[in-house]
Amino acid sequence: MNYQNDFESVYLKARTCVFVDSGREPTTLQRLIFDDATLCTTGFALLLQMLMEMSHDVVAYYVVLEPDPIQYFHRLFKKYPLVEIAYGDSPQEYLTLLNEDPGASSADAIGINSRESAIVVA
Repeated sequence: MNYQNDFESVYLKARTCVFVDSGREPTTLQRLIFDDATLCTTGFALLLQMLMEMSHDVVAYYVVLEPDPIQYFHRLFKKYPLVEIAYGDSPQEYLTLLNEDPGASSADAIGINSRESAIVVA
């Protein structure tokens, strides 16, 4: 869960997506919204793999936007709330990444302890 080198660019891309999704800027992109519980299912993992296949992306990133990645996750765990999802990862591998203990408590895993998150490609 500690992709420090990638965090800044992925976080900026995710925040840009949130801004575009707010409707303040015109876009031709289609927004997909899912309940946070849906993101933690094998069905969503399979959908994500299908979308990556269709777009020819080999890597996607799941990044937590809230709670604050720096003031909460990095301050408490010395890790950034970012995981890399590779094309071909199994649903079980995806769920394992989301439920990874950041260091103090499995209740703080990014798949459990996030109010806002995004999945972006590199």
